[in-house]
Amino acid sequence: MKKLILATRGSELAIAQAEEVKRKLISTVPELEIEFLEVVTSGDADRKSPLSSIDGNDLFVREIEEKLISGKADIAVHSAENLPFEIAEGLIIGGALSVADLEKIEPDLSGLSVSKCDAKDFIPAACQGMLAVECRKADEDIRKLLADITDYESMLRFEMERYLLGRLKSDCSVPMGIHAYIDNCDVELSVMFCGKYVHKNCVITEWRRTADEIVEELCLDK
Repeated sequence: MKKLILATRGSELAIAQAEEVKRKLISTVPELEIEFLEVVTSGDADRKSPLSSIDGNDLFVREIEEKLISGKADIAVHSAENLPFEIAEGLIIGGALSVADLEKIEPDLSGLSVSKCDAKDFIPAACQGMLAVECRKADEDIRKLLADITDYESMLRFEMERYLLGRLKSDCSVPMGIHAYIDNCDVELSVMFCGKYVHKNCVITEWRRTADEIVEELCLDK
């Protein structure tokens, strides 16, 4: 494997995210050549219509996945919160990374009073702040390469939050919040859905059962 075509949206943020994935891949395989394929998605093409009025829940993903399916791209980088719960057949999320927070970016905040909001009080959208790297299921070599750059905790958080998203039959178009916090073997799951808030703690081996309990509690008397 000497060259990979990486599909990405063309925004400044998307390119920066793609560059981060490229950097990690090359740090693992220095001789690897990576070429960007910029894709205009449905969500990018229509800047005037409300997103809720545009057909489909994969507005920022569909055209990128088409490049993977057709073989015009080998991997694709997404802001994880943009992914619909069901991705295209034949594709898989092969890796997940955390994006930089303020402490890593180290901006000049002199003159500002800054405090961090607790995610249990300000629950973000599912998979907010994560990058998802998608590829074809059949490409075993690429899947292994993506596994090598994947942050284990981010991937586990991705799976937990996506699991809750699927159980609640929701996607990024639904006003809701899901957040998973992992501290060694302990997990905190927080969900805001339909005006209800549920927060539960569990050990990491019990997260799926705890997530099911949250869904059951949220859907009671709905």
